[in-house]
Amino acid sequence: MSVNNLAVDLAQVGRRTDALAAAREAAWLYRQARQIHGPVYDDDVSRIERLVASMTDAVNEADNVNEADKAERPPDPQAKG
Repeated sequence: MSVNNLAVDLAQVGRRTDALAAAREAAWLYRQARQIHGPVYDDDVSRIERLVASMTDAVNEADNVNEADKAERPPDPQAKG
């Protein structure tokens, strides 16, 4: 399985942070391939960089939703502290 396919599969099962890490790794690998083999990898680099940007937005949005959800919850009466 390719690293970029792994990233997509992880995102589909909700493992956004792991998916983002895999996508970043794939982007790094494609950039390295482009340095070695030239512009033949330009389309791949562009595609994976769009995927990284999209996943970054999704992770950030999920983090913001989680933070907002925590802020809206009333204090837990069972919690010590």
